[in-house]
Parts: sequence; structure tokens; C-alpha cells
Amino acid sequence: MRLTLCFKYRGQTDTDREFGHATVLWLLNWRFHFYSDEGQEPPHIHVRTPDGECKFWLSPVRLARVDGIKPVEVRRIEIAVIEHEGFFLEKWHEHNRA
Repeated sequence: MRLTLCFKYRGQTDTDREFGHATVLWLLNWRFHFYSDEGQEPPHIHVRTPDGECKFWLSPVRLARVDGIKPVEVRRIEIAVIEHEGFFLEKWHEHNRA
């Protein structure tokens, strides 16, 4: 199942900088982002949905935590994270070099 139909890359905006995070992708109604103060942790991605937020470790992809998102949606998000893992790792390293 590919979920890239609504793929949209978005660079960092003033709002992102104000709140200390970098949005790297919007997919469906999910915002994939990094927080600026997490450089000591292994590569990971946060995903904000209308219902809550989850976090996935990258390489290998595995769920780190979830808050407020139904299991079926977490699984769909996990599939998207797996599909975009290389992109997220590239953006993680760019973000943490800055």
C-alpha cells in the first residue's frame, strides 16, 4: 500500500523556527518533523496528526512512542515512515549538522 498520493515536501518556515521544530513532510493530514533540541538521540521522526503524536526510530524503523493515535492509523503511519526512511535520514543529518 503506497501512501504518497498527497506527498508534499515542505522546508523549514518561520513558524517552525519559532516553535523549535523542522517540518520535513506533510502526507495526508500527518506532519513529519524533528525537534531542534534532540541532537543526542539516535535518528528518529515525530509525526503529528489531528488526534495526537507518535515517534519512530529510524534505521531500523520501529515505534518509540504514541499518544492519542489509534493503532490502525499508527500502522499506516509506520508504512509511510518505512517508505520514506531514506528521505527522513537525509533530513535528520542535515537538520543536526546545522
